Amino acid sequence: ETNFDRPRSIADVILHVTPGPLVVVGQITIEGQLGAFTPAQLIGRMSRKPGKPFDVGEAREDAGRMKNYLVRRDYRRAGVEYLGHTYEETSQRVALRYRAVVGPVVHVAVRGVPRRTVRRWLPLARNQEYSEDAIDRAADEMVHGLQQRGHFLATVDTESELQDNVWTTTFDVNPGPRFRLSSVAFSGNEKVTDRELHQLVETNPRRGVRRTL
Repeated sequence: ETNFDRPRSIADVILHVTPGPLVVVGQITIEGQLGAFTPAQLIGRMSRKPGKPFDVGEAREDAGRMKNYLVRRDYRRAGVEYLGHTYEETSQRVALRYRAVVGPVVHVAVRGVPRRTVRRWLPLARNQEYSEDAIDRAADEMVHGLQQRGHFLATVDTESELQDNVWTTTFDVNPGPRFRLSSVAFSGNEKVTDRELHQLVETNPRRGVRRTL
């Protein structure tokens, strides 16, 4: 409630708080396709386990915690969804429901060059889930990186297949020949000397080709 004291231009605000009963997490149900995992393994990754005070925000974030647990074990296409909760007034407990789809193990393979050649551009770090965008970005970075090393005709194609519950994405790398810059010539520069132009550009035999003119 608010009480105004207009002569002093102030207001007194009183908050009346009724905390109600403490509601805790009760039963947790995980539906879906768990594969080699058990509900207890996933529940063990939650912040608000049975007996803990209930918080709907934490309940939603626990879905992400369970998903990260699966992703770190190479199930990078896994998904965990918070379906909702049911309050039991007599026991003052909340029953939580989730749906989980573990999916296949995800691997990345390289063909055409040794894996160490393109290791720095490979996608799917430890906590990164699988996505087509991540694969496409990695292929583009490989091409750009190889071109920076002189392989200007490099190409990278990708293909994916599912076999024995293992999803494998293969980067087919064709670096092509490696070119070396032997000289840089200018034409049409009537008022500026070749030497002055060489000082302005990064493309020269000593530095290599780092910028396209």
